Amino acid sequence: MHKNKWKIFMVTPPLVSVILPIKDSIESAQKTIESVIRQNYPNIELILAGPQMKKSSEMNQKRSILKINEKLGKVASRNTGARAAKGKYLLHIDDDMYLSPSVVSECVLKAEKMGYTAIIIPEQQQVHNYLDGVRAFEKKLYIGAPEVESARFVTRSLFEKVGGFDEDLRLLDERNLHRKLYDAGARIGRVQSPIDLWKSQGFFQTIAGKKSLPCISKTEHGKPSFRRLQP
Repeated sequence: MHKNKWKIFMVTPPLVSVILPIKDSIESAQKTIESVIRQNYPNIELILAGPQMKKSSEMNQKRSILKINEKLGKVASRNTGARAAKGKYLLHIDDDMYLSPSVVSECVLKAEKMGYTAIIIPEQQQVHNYLDGVRAFEKKLYIGAPEVESARFVTRSLFEKVGGFDEDLRLLDERNLHRKLYDAGARIGRVQSPIDLWKSQGFFQTIAGKKSLPCISKTEHGKPSFRRLQP
């Protein structure tokens, strides 16, 4: 959507704070960063938080980029970024994600026009090898499954109300936040534009370290049902 079209809907498009934890270096997340900068939504700030970051603020192609030093891990980086955010909305992403150009604009329109306070964005795995193909098939099965999908786009006020991410968790932090949003009465919607997972998923990246593994079975109506099995 061309940015001039936003004049039809609102005088000043609300600011969206995109929060990206950086585990290693900015170079390892460059493709993700570029996808944020290239969004067709006009009012975005990008917040990078991680152990290698030196606190600074800069502009890149009219995008505000804030860097924050955070040494306590990914979940803490998400919360630190949220505390520094100025946006009405927060979008939490990871460094293996490539956002379709209209992801942010679709989320804002859904929130502003339909009153959603949290929004699910579909994810799809780019295929580089056999295991990527397995992961891509798994991701397709998860689309529309409320037991699996989690909202990444949320109003800052609601995020603060539920206390943000649980920093005691190292796994399933996004799912835990989604449950807290749901319990707090969030109006949860979804958009069509996807997020691509562009990094190759090796075997241990795919399953190692998970406290529970997804199990897919059939319901009495023949539709896939998702539950969790302890390994």
